[in-house]
Amino acid sequence: MNRSRRTRVSPGAKASRATARRPGATLDTGQPVSGPSGPRKLSMGSPAPSVVRRRLPVVYETSAGGVVVRRMHGQLCVALLKTRHTRGEVWVLPKGHVEHGRGETRDAAAAREVREELGIAKIRLLRKLGTVRWQFFGEQDRRKGDVLKPDRVGRPVKRGAQVRVVKTVHHYLFEGLTDRLKPQAAEGFLEARWVPYATAMHMLAYPTDRAILAKVRVRSPRKTS
Repeated sequence: MNRSRRTRVSPGAKASRATARRPGATLDTGQPVSGPSGPRKLSMGSPAPSVVRRRLPVVYETSAGGVVVRRMHGQLCVALLKTRHTRGEVWVLPKGHVEHGRGETRDAAAAREVREELGIAKIRLLRKLGTVRWQFFGEQDRRKGDVLKPDRVGRPVKRGAQVRVVKTVHHYLFEGLTDRLKPQAAEGFLEARWVPYATAMHMLAYPTDRAILAKVRVRSPRKTS
């Protein structure tokens, strides 16, 4: 009786084939596997994305930002920022790094970033909206944050080396106490604008920003003349 000949397959190839069978395979960021030049195909003999991901040094970043709202002309408006991205010009919410080195708290960092990026003079903290977390790949000398070595034994990470960045952003709700906005040009912002809430949901480029804006509920700020 003839028996079929079995071929031994390496564990890396098995993992790659399993990933390749899933259309639109994603990392735990919810984003397609990608490299410096965009989405990449996995060769049948290469390690699975999860294996490659575990080998990279990890940089943990903590940022804070906010949704600034104000009632204008009888409707709730949101302050948005326009900036440049690889995909073109996009609308975003203000946010930036928490300055742990000088003892800055998350809500203080959110208020500072909102005032700096939107150029708004007066705001009032209402409450915390929520926290979002995602990850992406970047270069070590361009990142801020605490580095965790892949082997946890202190092996140095070279400048320009690829790292996995785990970013956590804490969002707060603020009331804008003035109409005047002036985008922070030094940070690459092109425009700051008050936009009706429903319109802002469509204008925001990133799903994480839209998810935070969706948390703004009934407790709206008081009306202004």
